[in-house]
Amino acid sequence: MKSIARMGIIAIFVALCALAISGCGGASDSSDSGLIKDTSESAEWGTTLQFKVKSGWEKAGSSESTAYYLQTMYTDNSGNPMLNISLENPNSSTYGQNLTNSYDDWKEYVSQYYSRTSQQMADVLNEAMGVSAGSSAAYNADMFPSYLNYSCTELDDATSHDKTYKLYKVSYDYEWTDAGYEDIKSKNSQIQKSGHSDEYYALLKDGTYDVEIITEQSEALLRDFVGTLNISN
Repeated sequence: MKSIARMGIIAIFVALCALAISGCGGASDSSDSGLIKDTSESAEWGTTLQFKVKSGWEKAGSSESTAYYLQTMYTDNSGNPMLNISLENPNSSTYGQNLTNSYDDWKEYVSQYYSRTSQQMADVLNEAMGVSAGSSAAYNADMFPSYLNYSCTELDDATSHDKTYKLYKVSYDYEWTDAGYEDIKSKNSQIQKSGHSDEYYALLKDGTYDVEIITEQSEALLRDFVGTLNISN
């Protein structure tokens, strides 16, 4: 069930971020990029992340934390998502159920995810949850956009505190159903019915740590953030 929970988190994040906000590339120094506020997150299994965020950023609610998973999103003062941070416990008994344990597994997972129609997305979740289509608990096609023209580009690695992160740019087009668009537009008027999105990922999957960082802002912001990141047990 872990992978399904994770899929739901990504689906929510994509829905919130369907309008890609252009970021400005530039300096690599964290103070120049505005990443000056010391912040930390501690997982239940003992791993701690120390990093810097901008002074105006806020945590979007409480971190989702279990014995095997920690997930946190930071937004700007207007509520726009800036960074999504996920940390998994490689020593958990459920870690083998993860579909993204290695870099190659992650690429395959993301490729499949961003190649689905909205109906396929609903069908996959309903089957995995053991829910009959049409029941009150079932997912439906209006809850997800359809994805088209997916691509994944491997970028230059980034190193911070002796750990090397693999960076990727994931691009895709999306389109909501009419009903789905009306519903999500009522929650966020900036959301477009269809469009293009670029996401930037930093991954560390070395057997000791499993970290995933996502932003739709810019590669420069992602690199600046990774440069502040220190992970320890």
